[in-house]
Amino acid sequence: MKKIFLLFILILTLVSCNNQSQTKYLFIDNLSYEGLEKPKREISSVDDMIYALDYMAFYRVSDKVSFKFTDDYKKSVFNPQQVINQAYDNADLADVYAIHLDDSNYKNDGVFTLYYSMSKDIATSKPTKEYDYKFIHNFDYKLNEGSSYELDINNRKEVECENSEQLYYLAMNGYNPKPKVGSMAEVIYNLAKEVLYKITTKDMDDFNKIKNIYDYLTNEIYYDFDTAYTTETYLVKEQAYYLEGVFLNKCAVCDGKAKAYALLLNMVGIDCYRVTGYNELGYDHAWNIVKYNNKYYTSCTTYGEPSPIDFKIDGENKFIVSNYNMLLQNRKTPFADEWEYVINKHRNIIDKIEDDAFDVYEKMSNNELNYKCNNLDDVKKLVNYVKEKYDINYKKIEFNYIGNDENFKNDLISYVKSLGNANALNPKYNIGDLYQIIFMGE
Repeated sequence: MKKIFLLFILILTLVSCNNQSQTKYLFIDNLSYEGLEKPKREISSVDDMIYALDYMAFYRVSDKVSFKFTDDYKKSVFNPQQVINQAYDNADLADVYAIHLDDSNYKNDGVFTLYYSMSKDIATSKPTKEYDYKFIHNFDYKLNEGSSYELDINNRKEVECENSEQLYYLAMNGYNPKPKVGSMAEVIYNLAKEVLYKITTKDMDDFNKIKNIYDYLTNEIYYDFDTAYTTETYLVKEQAYYLEGVFLNKCAVCDGKAKAYALLLNMVGIDCYRVTGYNELGYDHAWNIVKYNNKYYTSCTTYGEPSPIDFKIDGENKFIVSNYNMLLQNRKTPFADEWEYVINKHRNIIDKIEDDAFDVYEKMSNNELNYKCNNLDDVKKLVNYVKEKYDINYKKIEFNYIGNDENFKNDLISYVKSLGNANALNPKYNIGDLYQIIFMGE
């Protein structure tokens, strides 16, 4: 009986010690935030860790927060740092802040602790340079006066937000953002709605919503070359990397444009994800994956807006001529070996990206307009129709040549010269034979 009593005391002591050990930690499911679903305290995958990091970044948690691994997952993990590094690279919001790991209690308690170095100096710096290149719009591109309509995103669960990072994250992850009154999120969300009302309508089909939003981001937003190629290392303050760049300044780098694309498409009920990655040379990039007709496609409004092109009309002028190369593309994209960015976000949909690009030129064609031309006569019919119906000053006609005449390009150039103040352009990167006819001013 005495042995049983001593054994009982020993068990109580061990349980007490274990409870004391656990209560000295602030586990993530003990945080009291309302809105986003709480992360798990026991991590069973990298995806669990990704969500936990984004959750902490979303709520700007500066406390030291603790986690454990499930017994099964722990068997496949070398150490916490391995999982943290992988999750940090794959997270949406976490990489804005510096993350710190304390694994001093991992060996004894199986617990590791994380905390952020929180910076408040985010998205505060406007571009240092004003760009004045002229955009050459597609002939049918226009901004309407616009009228409001019920957005698809309004039917989702509301979650409060106050900054632009929270705003796009909520939209991209199935929530309805509820910006705090007077916050930057409210300012940007209202501007985003104004844009949608100008370029989309409630009864518009999904393809045209995608195309019009793509058009807006490639025809209205300047690429901020100065910020992209700066030697400055503290970039979290640059608005070009955030929604502020697009909606406040109309000037952003790839990351700001990718976030805006994700926000706008999700607001009209079309799944769109911002993804990032590096190529073999170490250059990083941000672009998007768009879900259309239950299929996933690569889409990039940065590569769809090439560097300014010089047309020597009345001197030397620079113009931005966008294209639909990157509207709904496949895995490899038209950039062939030059597009080798390895995606490190949203890994669950990488394998779902289509092997074949969507034929946007077929989709845009109808009984009156044929964007797929077999010969020069088809091109002439297209040009004549456009000239009759539209103002074509500083506009372009883009089409896909599907014929096999070796002299087509030379014949096209001769024909375009006969039109007067026009240029024929064969974009450097294209699928098959993509051509543009550029109409300059009178």
